[in-house]
Amino acid sequence: MSNITFVCCIESGALEELTVRMISSLRRWGGRYENADVIVVKPRLGAPLSKATLKFLESNNAKFIASNVSTVAWFKYMNKPYALSVAEKHITTEYACWIDSDIIILDEPFATINFSKYDVSACVSDKNIGSSGAADRFEPYWDSLCQVLGLRVNDMPWVVTKDEPQLNIRLYFNSGVFLYRVSTGFASRYLETCKKLLSSKISNSESGVFFTDQVALGLTVCLMKLSFAELPLSDNFPMNSKKMKKGHDMSGYAAVLHYHDMMWLDNWDCFLKNIESRNIDVFNWLTGLGPMMNNSPIPYKVFSFVLSNVRELKFQKFLKSCDVVC
Repeated sequence: MSNITFVCCIESGALEELTVRMISSLRRWGGRYENADVIVVKPRLGAPLSKATLKFLESNNAKFIASNVSTVAWFKYMNKPYALSVAEKHITTEYACWIDSDIIILDEPFATINFSKYDVSACVSDKNIGSSGAADRFEPYWDSLCQVLGLRVNDMPWVVTKDEPQLNIRLYFNSGVFLYRVSTGFASRYLETCKKLLSSKISNSESGVFFTDQVALGLTVCLMKLSFAELPLSDNFPMNSKKMKKGHDMSGYAAVLHYHDMMWLDNWDCFLKNIESRNIDVFNWLTGLGPMMNNSPIPYKVFSFVLSNVRELKFQKFLKSCDVVC
């Protein structure tokens, strides 16, 4: 029996199909975790899921929870901490694993690391808006966030990015996949940290507040003084059209593939070729499915479109009120 419960988020529209494909791949190629508990949370108001999606979740033993708990529904990246806080009440395993929906499982995850020795495990994939120290352009951003949380930026642990180029940076995980010991109370503290960072209105010129949930992950580990392990890149292997166009090497081993925008029509052929060289069974499965589409009913699409535009206006208003520190 698996000691991990997988948790993800879902909403009407494209995220439905993303989530269905992610869970399908886990059930097919998840190895010892193929029958693991899965909790799927809809944490904010929106159009209902389709009957087909609800039937799929039931037939794949994925527990669906609709809970409009988000107090900042205009910011979709807060769905993650809210979903975890809802799901944790239903978790009976020792560990929880957050997993983004734009992911497919190609092989058994976490096969090369003994995560049970640690409170939190996540991948340091790339630098992005991380800080390499005092001279880094993003150092003022991290320093400001640390002050909000009562931390000292110089006390943050150092980690090494797994994707090229490999760099020393202050603790900054990719939040697409991470494990944590449920008994630590991490989920509620993570939500609290995300709320504090967002309400501080501290942003940067590169990404604004886009990566709030990602920045908060490592900072919560620091706040709680938790032990942590760095997952190998294979457990959160990044692939997107921007990397492809820049000629990044995408040939490394991946058990957990974080494909971002690669499954949409514009990138579909390139994506399939990459998958064919990795796992022919996954390739055949995806070929039968075709590229990603939003298959929700037209009334649901209209409702979601209007709601999305209203939320975007609120988000843009919030951004204008933020203090850009670097």
